[in-house]
Parts: sequence; structure tokens; C-alpha cells
Amino acid sequence: MRILIVLLLIFLPNSGWCNDEQDLDNLAKPIISALERGEIHNLMSLVFPKDSPLRKYISESDLESTNSQFSAKLSQFGKLRGISLYYESKVEGVISIRYYLLQYERQPVLLKIESYNPKDAWRIQDITVDGDLDDYLEEAAKVKLGTLGLKSDSN
Repeated sequence: MRILIVLLLIFLPNSGWCNDEQDLDNLAKPIISALERGEIHNLMSLVFPKDSPLRKYISESDLESTNSQFSAKLSQFGKLRGISLYYESKVEGVISIRYYLLQYERQPVLLKIESYNPKDAWRIQDITVDGDLDDYLEEAAKVKLGTLGLKSDSN
């Protein structure tokens, strides 16, 4: 009996986290699948379908314009070679920002998916594509180089 109680105490607090992770994976899955199939022309329509709670805030012309912008931006990178979750930042149970690394022929690209849980269900709040991954790496390198300099000054 004690073993059962200990196991429950270990796994129950984490069960909400597991559901959040699975829900977030399920939200991203249609986007990732569409990208893998090369279907980039109606990506935002996939993100915000007609039954989406946020769709009422997005006009049809804005949605079409955003679909065109995403398609134009992603098509300039060539063929997609792979997708992986690169980084995630979150407030547990409330908001999650996931960065996926899209490896294209021409260059890597970051896909940022921001998800929000206003009460009892996760939904995608925003999605952006950023081709400036090299800028982030350069800034991180500068910070690292700066800390290396501080270490050598103290010796």
C-alpha cells in the first residue's frame, strides 16, 4: 500500500504537465505535417480554421494576405530537409512558446508557435517564421565571449 501511495505522489503532480505537452504536440502536429508535405500555401488557414475561437478576430482578407506572406517567405528557402523542436519557454499551464528548427536546403529557419490556455484548452495564439537564426547565434556567441573575458580577468 505504501508503494502505491508513493507512486501516486510521484506521478499525480506531473500528470497535468504530460497532458499539456501532449496537447501542445497535437496543436503543432498539423502545421508540422503540412510543412513536411510542402503544403505552405494555406498555412495560416490551417492554424486558424473556421471553428477556431480566434478566427472571429481575423478578417478573411487578412488571412489570405498572411497565407501569401508565409508562402512567399518559406518558398525562398528551398526544399525542407527536417524539423525538430529547438527550444521551449513557458508558464506552466498558461502560455508556451515553442521554437522549431526547420532545416531547408538554403538555410535553417525558426518557426515560432505561441500557444495559450485561457481556461481549459490550449490554442495557437500566434505563429511566425524567422530566417535570422544566425543573428541569434552571433549574439549568443558575443555573450559567451564576454563571459570568457570576465573569467580571464579574475585569474
